[in-house]
Amino acid sequence: MATRIAAIANVLAIVLAILAAMIAARLARRPKKTTPKVPARPPWEIALARLTEIRENGMLERGELREYVDAVSDTLRTYLGARYGFDGIESTTVEIRRALVPLSLGTVSVTAIIELLEAADLVKFARVVPAPGDCTQLMASADQIVRSTMPVLRPPTATPSGQGAAA
Repeated sequence: MATRIAAIANVLAIVLAILAAMIAARLARRPKKTTPKVPARPPWEIALARLTEIRENGMLERGELREYVDAVSDTLRTYLGARYGFDGIESTTVEIRRALVPLSLGTVSVTAIIELLEAADLVKFARVVPAPGDCTQLMASADQIVRSTMPVLRPPTATPSGQGAAA
């Protein structure tokens, strides 16, 4: 009798194991519910928005010229780092130059970028007080650098007539 009960228990255990494996396999095949990833904002979009904020926040009107230059410089450094893959805020101007020299920057020269950053460094570290016109020019240059280094998005090319895309 004990062997019969043990045999029945073994058969039940095997049946339950098979059922559990079938359920696990079916659950594994089900499509997983995932939340779609929201693409990060492109660095040029962030930089242009930040430059607009700086332009409109009244620092120039309040005479906060050094703070204005620092904010523009930090925005450009952050943008360059995000756009070209280095830590722009923690990099020195010399390190940024080294990172940018081998890259293709479109119509912007590395020299123009470095001159802007060096002018901002003088304000930040040598305590040079810029003129309001210099601040406005610095902003215009930073804006132009960001806009000129944005990637050019090209529309998809049409396939020649009679040649459809493979499905």
